[in-house]
Amino acid sequence: MNKELEIIVEKCPQDHKCPAVKICPVNALSQDGFNAPDIDHKKCIKCGKCANFCPKKALVLKDAYIKIEIKKLIDWREPNGEGCIVSDKITKEGFKVGYMYREEPNEKNPDSGWRFMAGNESEDYMSNPKNHHIFSLNTVCNYDKDIINYLHSEIGSSYIRIDSNNFIKDDGTKKIFIDKQN
Repeated sequence: MNKELEIIVEKCPQDHKCPAVKICPVNALSQDGFNAPDIDHKKCIKCGKCANFCPKKALVLKDAYIKIEIKKLIDWREPNGEGCIVSDKITKEGFKVGYMYREEPNEKNPDSGWRFMAGNESEDYMSNPKNHHIFSLNTVCNYDKDIINYLHSEIGSSYIRIDSNNFIKDDGTKKIFIDKQN
């Protein structure tokens, strides 16, 4: 899983020399006076030593989204917008979409009705709202182009991945093929 070091400035007292600066094995942290430390993300190896050392928990190693180049792959023109809900297993852990379904869009939000999961999420995982986020359909297509041909399916449609590149309508009889992005 990708990680990203972050400073929560509100938690940093900013009244002393930060001891975590000296802990960093690659000198990715620096400090100007008593200000909160600065992170050189090009140097940071995301080892977490500084985050584990910080007594105020102002340095945090957070899960980061997999960085991908976003290209315009679809031209979504359905009336309620192109928002969709996507599991972090896809956007942070690098799994392909394994299960997708389309429900009635939420009219109060730009919602296409699409929901995307890797297929290996537990019920507990999915019940935690921190494990899935709202993305545009085009962005999700850039994580997994295999979903594009199914996006204009009617509300109530559900599909499972059966191999590295293909989906079928989910009738409950087949097992989801779990795969990682390239």
